[in-house]
Amino acid sequence: MQKKTSHPEWAIKCRRPGTELRCLRGRYYLYEVSCFYDKEKKKPRKKTGKLLGKVTESEGFVESEKYKLARLAKKMVVPDLFSNISVKEHGLSLFMLEELKFITEPLKETFPSAWGRIFSLAYCRLAHQSALKNMSYHLGRSWLGHELKLSNWKARDISLFLRDIGRSRELAVNYMRRFVNEGDFILADATEILCKSARITLARRGYNSHMDYQGQIGLLYLYSSQSRLPVYYRVIPGNLREVKAFKQCIMESRAQNVVAIADKGFYSKQNIEMMTKENIRYIIPLRRDSSQIDYSIMDRGLVKNGDNYFLYGKRVVWHYELPATEHRAILFLDDKLKLEEETDYILRITSCPEEHSIDDFHRKKSRFGTMTIATNLEGSPEKIYTAYKSRMSIEIMFDGLKNVLDADSSYMQNEEALQGWMFINHIALQIYHSIYTRLFENDMLNKYSVSDIIMMLSDIRKAKINGSWITCEITKPVLATLGKLGFHIT
Repeated sequence: MQKKTSHPEWAIKCRRPGTELRCLRGRYYLYEVSCFYDKEKKKPRKKTGKLLGKVTESEGFVESEKYKLARLAKKMVVPDLFSNISVKEHGLSLFMLEELKFITEPLKETFPSAWGRIFSLAYCRLAHQSALKNMSYHLGRSWLGHELKLSNWKARDISLFLRDIGRSRELAVNYMRRFVNEGDFILADATEILCKSARITLARRGYNSHMDYQGQIGLLYLYSSQSRLPVYYRVIPGNLREVKAFKQCIMESRAQNVVAIADKGFYSKQNIEMMTKENIRYIIPLRRDSSQIDYSIMDRGLVKNGDNYFLYGKRVVWHYELPATEHRAILFLDDKLKLEEETDYILRITSCPEEHSIDDFHRKKSRFGTMTIATNLEGSPEKIYTAYKSRMSIEIMFDGLKNVLDADSSYMQNEEALQGWMFINHIALQIYHSIYTRLFENDMLNKYSVSDIIMMLSDIRKAKINGSWITCEITKPVLATLGKLGFHIT
């Protein structure tokens, strides 16, 4: 007996292998169908796929528009105009190649065969805060990687190269010494870097300002007030006090005019004695509640007396040398700051009466607007004050290191890689400060940050179309901003 079917003959004729005919509300449709083995039920099962189209008696099979577009997309041949296009970041790469000869020339002389790779890794840190594993990707998308023929540099090879650089501490020091000029005023300070690897013997549990006792390494830095550049660094164990390492830092860098500038938390009798013993020059502010400060001089009118003042910016700063036997101590008074602090305290009496009172205000009012500096430097109070205020440059440097370069912690697994990693970050930090200095000199810091300029430069691209490299369009505001900084990208 012949098997009966519910579908008409004209519909069955449109069915082909790998398809299934269905009748839905009196209309016929053709679907993809496949078969797979169900391991749970241990038997073959049918799987219905995409809708291919409808079937009518008059037209036969009519392909669905969605399926038709998908089928044509698979067969589509991309025209040569688009298949030959390649786009790379160009602006920041060109800036680094053309505007940073003061960095690239010493690198070439110190690392003649490796300078390009060092420079390109610094690019990855500056532009992308890139982890080691992603640097190959970023170089492949940059003009710098194209120019230095590093577009296909593999992550494994980058890791091995970083260790090679870490073994070359002597070469790194030779490079850094080129930035330490005779007679230059060099500032010294230290910070901590969290270290996530137990294999790094330099990582020790140590105190930091965040009350964090994780494994950390110390990072000593020298900063040139003349060139406004970080010029030297040294990695030390995380539990080693900075004073013990300053002497070796000065000897290795061969810097002659070094002053250690610290914050008020660094001051202690022991640290002062150690720096005096090691002949280290220092500028350290005292805490306002220090017993060494006699605030009665304020009531006796000894501070604002005669011509013992100078102008710092647009502010008048008074000074008075305190009688001290251990070291020189100078009290500075800024009347504008004093008024601001008095006003702030009075407002806090209303908002936080449980912590502030008018009696405390009168007890503390002689301290407002003051700063007392301990130092073993000779020279005028104005020179001492200005030197301390230059500490802001070091704070900006450490902010760039930790926040812009995202280098406040390290995941390196051995000390050679760690040393190489810190040298790459040092180069990136010098590039960062060269941009910062341009913003400062052109009075543009109130409007733009270093990150803003890096973003503008990175957005300038170069496209390869049919074998020719063409600089993509640049907006007039970007050109104007970069022009003010002396960056002539085009």
